[in-house]
Amino acid sequence: MSEGPYRFIGPDTLTIGAEQEPALRYHRERTTSGNQTGTERSDVWFSARTGLPLRNERHLEAHTETVIGAVGYTEDGSFELVSLDPVR
Repeated sequence: MSEGPYRFIGPDTLTIGAEQEPALRYHRERTTSGNQTGTERSDVWFSARTGLPLRNERHLEAHTETVIGAVGYTEDGSFELVSLDPVR
């Protein structure tokens, strides 16, 4: 089971390429329980004009007991648009 809040942090402005884009920032914290335990934290910025994601930063940790012992997984990832023009 995975649960946790997804909160609106507030308005922001991101520089995408050479352009300023109004954005809305959200933060999510989730906890996983059951056969696999762990946490996930992510920050996502959406365009205030189009609703499309502009940037995402994510950290995930998961732990599972197996027949060979405890197994852990850690992930740090991010993406950010380099252009607002879909042709570029």
